[in-house]
Amino acid sequence: MSVAEAWNDKGYNLVNEGKLEEAIKCYDNALESDPFFFVAWTNKGLALASMERDEEAIECFNRALEINSTDAFTILNKANSLLALQNYEAAIECYDKSLELTKDSVMNCMAYYNKGCILASLKWFRKAIECYNAILELDQSIAVVWVNKGSAHSNLEEEEEAIRCYKKALDLDPGLALAWRDLGYSYSMLNNFQEAIKCYNKALQIDPYYYDAMMNKAFALNETEQFEEAIKLYDVILNANPGFEDAIYSKQVAVRNLETRDRKK
Repeated sequence: MSVAEAWNDKGYNLVNEGKLEEAIKCYDNALESDPFFFVAWTNKGLALASMERDEEAIECFNRALEINSTDAFTILNKANSLLALQNYEAAIECYDKSLELTKDSVMNCMAYYNKGCILASLKWFRKAIECYNAILELDQSIAVVWVNKGSAHSNLEEEEEAIRCYKKALDLDPGLALAWRDLGYSYSMLNNFQEAIKCYNKALQIDPYYYDAMMNKAFALNETEQFEEAIKLYDVILNANPGFEDAIYSKQVAVRNLETRDRKK
């Protein structure tokens, strides 16, 4: 084992112990011994990225790629740091390059997943679905991928397909509160508020402080003329976040609806 390899291995072990600053010093020692040891450049970049020092991390990944331009692992992690810096165009370019260079299913799932999340954030939902489908061709057991695919379909107003995806996610992970919330939302979009409320209840059983689910449930209660229950939920939300304007306005609507109904009695 060379001196550079020894320092690199020590740095790797320190990373596993959570001692990132010490690990970086070891990688620096490795690179002082062998400036062309691209693995040490990549590992230093990973340690810096773990400390949210992504600009410095990218510099290290670039140095590694100057030595080995076709290392998919380094390109993938450069993409992750670019994503953290919200440099979406450059991140997508790197994810695509990584996908060209490796058949490793774990790396490709990560690349497709992060690329899909970027595309969804840019409202390119059809392209995001293509990424999620590519993951599902490799591995159909990742619940959050089904949730993200469902969300993309929902944003395209394809609620029936979204519901199918959310149910698949819940088959894999019944404790995924996000999937229950999003399933409820799709039912609401189809005006099936009773089913929506059941889903929101499931989400809140899992996470009693899931305020997005509370807001959605309150909306569904209001739509089914359960105004008192809706108002109670808005009060819970506003107790936690008194300045939440959507909840303030929605509670006012529910109160007016309740008063109007009572006057008609």
